[in-house]
Amino acid sequence: HQKLQQQRLEALIAQRTEELRRVNQRLRQANDALTAESLSDPLTGLGNRRLLAQNWHELRCLPQLAVILIDLDHFKRINDRYGHGVGDVVLREVATLIQRLKEPQDMALRWGGEEFLLLLPGLDAARALALGERIRLAVRAHRFNDPSLGDAQVTCSLGISHWPLLPTLRERDLDGSIELADFAMYRVKSQGRDAT
Repeated sequence: HQKLQQQRLEALIAQRTEELRRVNQRLRQANDALTAESLSDPLTGLGNRRLLAQNWHELRCLPQLAVILIDLDHFKRINDRYGHGVGDVVLREVATLIQRLKEPQDMALRWGGEEFLLLLPGLDAARALALGERIRLAVRAHRFNDPSLGDAQVTCSLGISHWPLLPTLRERDLDGSIELADFAMYRVKSQGRDAT
């Protein structure tokens, strides 16, 4: 009788252990999904500022980065004229173009509003400029998947800089590099937009 009771107890423990393993697996999957959600922009699927913060330790170990800041020209007009739903279509499709054109090692982020940030490992100015131009031309040529836009053309302006600006400021310098790309992008806008 005692042996039978011990077998039942062992079977119950095994059953509970398996249930606990399954619950833990579901919790890990849910946690992984929440982590992924917290690191990406829900509208475009691109990374967000949290992703950059999480990966900064690895990025700062690289010798150099090219920084590209992209801003959609007159985006407020699109939202005002066609509505925010159409603006969302434009943002999603531009994000898809960026994802398609960048290299796998490049980090693409929705930086905010209608701005996108690209970080390219290495400081190959020619590659950064070429990628920026490919993105600009792709956005300009793209016909967006919303009939209310008709033949409306969307353009973007880009600014490019590099990191580190000064080798002695590697730890704190990414903000300065992004600000420099932002300055370059606004200079492009002041000179007529739709350029790199």
